[in-house]
Amino acid sequence: MALAAPAPAAAPPAHPSGTAAVVAPADAGDLYLPALARHGWNSVAVTTTPAAHPSGDGYLEHITHRSSLRRTAAHLKNLGVQAVIAGSPAGTALADRLADRLHLPGNAAETADIRRDTGYTGTTARSTHTHK
Repeated sequence: MALAAPAPAAAPPAHPSGTAAVVAPADAGDLYLPALARHGWNSVAVTTTPAAHPSGDGYLEHITHRSSLRRTAAHLKNLGVQAVIAGSPAGTALADRLADRLHLPGNAAETADIRRDTGYTGTTARSTHTHK
C-alpha cells in the first residue's frame, strides 16, 4: 500500500502579521478575533455605539465610530490597520466605506445592502445550487 505524499505547505499570508479592524464585531462568539490571532494579526474593534469593553478581551483597542468617516479612518491609519473586516451584518456598510477610505481591498460600498440581506443571500445560494 503506497502512502500519499504530504501536501505542500500553504503559502504564507501576504502580511505575516498586521492589524485588522473588525467592524461591529458580534458580541457572542466573535470568531474573527481568535482566527486573526492564530495568524499573528492584532485586532481593533470598531463599534458604532460606545459600550463597556472588558479589558483583556483580546482587542488591541476599541474605537467608537461617531459619524465622521474621516476621523475613524485616520484613527485606524494611525494604528497601522492593513485590513478591514465586517464582524457582523451590521458592520458591512461601514467596513466597506472604511476600506475604501483607507485604500484597502474590500467590497464595493454600493453593494453593502444586498450583502447584508441574509434572506436574499440564502435564496441566491439555493437558486445557484439547484441550477448547476
